[in-house]
Amino acid sequence: METLENRFRWELIFVNDGSTDGTGDLAESFAASRSNVLVLHHFTNFRLGQALRYAFSNCRGDYVVTLDVDLSYSPEHVERLLEKIVATRAKIVIASPYMSGERSRTCRGSARC
Repeated sequence: METLENRFRWELIFVNDGSTDGTGDLAESFAASRSNVLVLHHFTNFRLGQALRYAFSNCRGDYVVTLDVDLSYSPEHVERLLEKIVATRAKIVIASPYMSGERSRTCRGSARC
């Protein structure tokens, strides 16, 4: 993410969704020296949807990129997603490990895409 700082002002939000293995403490330790890293905690596991809503209600950016902590996508994908959303002015850009090739589709102001 630091390689993107000359092009994008970014923040990193971790949602510790009720983990009991020290993940929250590790995230807090990482965030302690970084003003653009926020750690949010659920004391019980509310599952993915609630974790995303919690993060979205606390983010301040123009663009939102979601990644699971298990790194299903490498951090390099963040740059590609941001470049695509800026270039196409799309409301949403999605990457999928299950889709072969690269396909771009822009949806502006429409309920159906």
